[in-house]
Amino acid sequence: MTYTIMKKLLLVTAIFVIPLLVKANGDPVMRYSAICRVANPEPLTISDISILKEVVNVKHEGLYNCFDITYTLFNNSKKDYPAIDYGFPIDYEESEFGGWGFDDSYIFESVYERGWNSHYIKDVGFSLDGKELQFQDALESIRASEYEIYKDTLPDGSVDSSFIDFTPEVKRRWYYTQFGVNRGDTVSLNVKYKVYASNECALFDQVINRYFWREKDLVEVYGGSPVPFARRFFMNAFAIHYDFKRARHFGDGIIRNLNVNIDLSNLNKPTVWKGEDSEWLYQASQLRYEEWYLPADSLQPINLFVSHFPNSTYEEKQAVIDELSISQADYSIKEKGMNELMIVLSKPRFVSEVALDLDTAKVRLIRMEMLFENGRKLIQLYGLESDKDLSDFMESVPFCKPMLLPIVDSYKDRYRQKDKVITSIKDFDSDFFRLSAIKLKFLNISKSEKKPPYGNVRLLDSRWLP
Repeated sequence: MTYTIMKKLLLVTAIFVIPLLVKANGDPVMRYSAICRVANPEPLTISDISILKEVVNVKHEGLYNCFDITYTLFNNSKKDYPAIDYGFPIDYEESEFGGWGFDDSYIFESVYERGWNSHYIKDVGFSLDGKELQFQDALESIRASEYEIYKDTLPDGSVDSSFIDFTPEVKRRWYYTQFGVNRGDTVSLNVKYKVYASNECALFDQVINRYFWREKDLVEVYGGSPVPFARRFFMNAFAIHYDFKRARHFGDGIIRNLNVNIDLSNLNKPTVWKGEDSEWLYQASQLRYEEWYLPADSLQPINLFVSHFPNSTYEEKQAVIDELSISQADYSIKEKGMNELMIVLSKPRFVSEVALDLDTAKVRLIRMEMLFENGRKLIQLYGLESDKDLSDFMESVPFCKPMLLPIVDSYKDRYRQKDKVITSIKDFDSDFFRLSAIKLKFLNISKSEKKPPYGNVRLLDSRWLP
């Protein structure tokens, strides 16, 4: 996408003059905080070491925001600091319907964190002057209080307690490492990590995609949009969070040179806006900002929201399906005529979706019969929800292949069992959900058809197991 120089300058100025919400991220911490891996460490100010430069590079790749941060630190004293305990906070949003908090396990006499998943933050690395540093993360997460939470107000100015905000809450998890800076030395501290950053799904958006919906999801009283497990892998919107303020504990709290680069060039027509400010809206593929002598304590955190047109080519969808597919050696497929097939698993197991290439010009309704390990039988009908000319919404009508037929809804099906409510994705791995066989029947197919309207059938397990 091409922009004039003036537009780029306007964008760069607006992003940070209209507070972009930025804070310099890590800080020295008390020894006790690092040893005990506490969730909210006690900071330690080291006035002899200052931040000459902070460079923040962010690029969105797949489901993740990829951060590459470099601090240039200078020890302007006659004292060596051979072992600085350093804490670095990483902010992330928990996925939809993920309860955050703690649960007691009376069986194992322990407390575990509910809602945390190791996929949220990955590929963390620390290095000093190119030499890798060892690190460890906190034992649990906390809420990142620096980010504003939207509250609906009544005419008298009071908060509307009946308002429910479903915006994911920003969580924070601390990571601890140790490094040294001798007297008169200048060192380069590098931090890299990836944060899961996706919160809207294009796969089940009738404006921009064709998909099949379970018929019962349309009529159940608690309704709501479908939340299949595969949903998280086909996102088209995400948030970027980064907190600068912790850098105030180095030196005099001044960042001599701050350089921020946010690369969205691999996205299709990205649109960026800031926090709750719907009028602060730009289309851009590169966001850049540089400034000198900034008090870290005065900087607001980066809190940007990005949406983009989904990339829905066959190859892109198929790449995700290949990653989520159950080994084809674990099941067999037998076709019966042009409109029916039988899938038998070698041993019962959890299946979240069936993926297949489908001719949507011929197939509008699908009947799925399932047999579970506990003897339970279930029949589900799937109807083509989005059947319209999409040319008004997209440059071209998106490809219809491959299609996904959700078997389990990660939210609604938590309540299917009469005597149990599922609180963990691991709980789906029970005989109530483990499948033994699946029969698919493609209804209303003409008897004159000479070849099946489907192909490349795959079974998926799209759970994000920790």
